[in-house]
Amino acid sequence: MGERSTLMIFLLLMLSLHAVVLSDEFVKKYTEADQQLAISKLNTEGGDYFIIRLDGQETFLVDNVTGKQVDELGGIERLLREDVYIRAGFANKTALMREKVADFNSTRAPEEAKCRQYTGTGTHQCKDRESCIVACFAVPVCTALINADGFWQSIYSWSENTYEIDRLSGEFESGINGMEMGGSAIESQIARLDSIVSIARENQENGLFKGQQNPECVGPEGVHCYDFCPVVDYSISSLLSARSTLVVLKTQLSALGLQGERAKKIAERGAAQIEYINGRGAMLARHRLFVVEAQFNATRAFEGLNRTIQDGQAWDTLSELMDAINISEQYEKAGRFRLEFATAGNIGRLSEEVAERAETLLAQKKKLESDLEAAKGKIGKAAGVGANASVLRGLNFTHTRLEQKLSERLQSSKLGEISSQISQLDKEANDAILGAILANQSSPGAVPTTSVNITGTEVKVPKEVKCTLPFAIFAFALIGAFFARREC
Repeated sequence: MGERSTLMIFLLLMLSLHAVVLSDEFVKKYTEADQQLAISKLNTEGGDYFIIRLDGQETFLVDNVTGKQVDELGGIERLLREDVYIRAGFANKTALMREKVADFNSTRAPEEAKCRQYTGTGTHQCKDRESCIVACFAVPVCTALINADGFWQSIYSWSENTYEIDRLSGEFESGINGMEMGGSAIESQIARLDSIVSIARENQENGLFKGQQNPECVGPEGVHCYDFCPVVDYSISSLLSARSTLVVLKTQLSALGLQGERAKKIAERGAAQIEYINGRGAMLARHRLFVVEAQFNATRAFEGLNRTIQDGQAWDTLSELMDAINISEQYEKAGRFRLEFATAGNIGRLSEEVAERAETLLAQKKKLESDLEAAKGKIGKAAGVGANASVLRGLNFTHTRLEQKLSERLQSSKLGEISSQISQLDKEANDAILGAILANQSSPGAVPTTSVNITGTEVKVPKEVKCTLPFAIFAFALIGAFFARREC
């Protein structure tokens, strides 16, 4: 059983443990054996959707009912956002918050209704001093305390706060659906709950509910306490519980802002993967042709080199190339096409290295042959000017030996050595020519000469030349004049 089949069985087994199974038809069609797979189910209200990760990147969102990719950007984002909501438990948390705020409102309602009745604010507005006094005068028991220090102000503060709590509670209820947007929408809801908690705590401290036995009510600078209304049960703990739930929900929904970019990446990667799979046949044909050409070019270059020069480096590179081609073929047999295509760079590089090595070595050999031919010409010129016979025999022997070496199949490591020998032969030929010219100048009837050592060879030169000119200039001028005359 192949590695790919084993992996698929393992994945399907793991998914089946969660009562979800993704049909492998889509996976087989649009993935390859060398790609690492990871499959996860999306949480949605309806349908059966999966995310497929290839090599660690989310690449496909698949409808498991139809067996097809969801490729429309809006559809992908909608499903991703839905998954975030469900994972966050959005529906349960919003229901819980509604329940907590409803508990808060229901516990305060009975006593608040009685206090409105006692203060007259249930039937009359209390918006300022005059309106609050009018409201209080509507109830005999309130009228008796209307002139008490701070009494109407306490009624006004409590009434205003109560209506503000009602308003904020209504805004919170209507804003629950808007929390689907997350972020600032939830921040607004948290701010409303914080305001309600603050106002409720302020109401708890209102003198309408406190009796004179309270320590803070004692003394002229203390709070005005009237023990007038039944104590209201402001269930602040319910509000704080709702707030905690909101904070958690805000964190969980923070991923909502990422889903647009995430959907875009999935759509792009999925399209690229399908385009690659659909065009893989043509890519494979081009790769095969490329490999054949790379092998042919390298082999031809090596054979051309190997006829005259043995080179271990070229052979090693050619062997490395053949190994790379073999690996490429093995990848193809295993269906690991991405890895196969990735070998092209190395194959091309190795093929070029073989060709360049062969070209360089053959060019070096050709230059050596040209240099040796030039040295042969100088030996002939040395003979023409009457160079020493023994010297000429030595030069011709060396030339013949080097010519024989270049005609044979050489080790590339010998090219440098032969190059040095040809350079030495060329120098000795120049010395022979110079020596013959100077010897002719010192024959009977010639001007008096003197001995001068040049590059290790003692030659005779005219005395006046030694005295008036640098010897090197004179000598090379003679050689140049001689060669010019010979060619004319």
